[in-house]
Amino acid sequence: MVLLGYAATTDVDHISTAVFDQDRTAQSRGLIYTYGTSGYFDINYYVASEEALARLIDGGKARAGLLIPAGYSRDLAREGTAQVSVVPWSSN
Repeated sequence: MVLLGYAATTDVDHISTAVFDQDRTAQSRGLIYTYGTSGYFDINYYVASEEALARLIDGGKARAGLLIPAGYSRDLAREGTAQVSVVPWSSN
């Protein structure tokens, strides 16, 4: 039983991730870098559209997608916060 407890873990790391960066600024690149160096996400794909992001996720190549909207850096500077979307892969 003790060995099973060590073998079964819910930790998630190195998730293959696709990025759609609509902002393309130093701030958005910094966010991508932070995700990529966290150990939880491997940034494997950069795409140029939401459709391409969806294809990678739906096809199982990426297990998550990071969508950074245009205006991310502007909102961050103006409001101190900005929203991004993380789209998880679903096996359903």
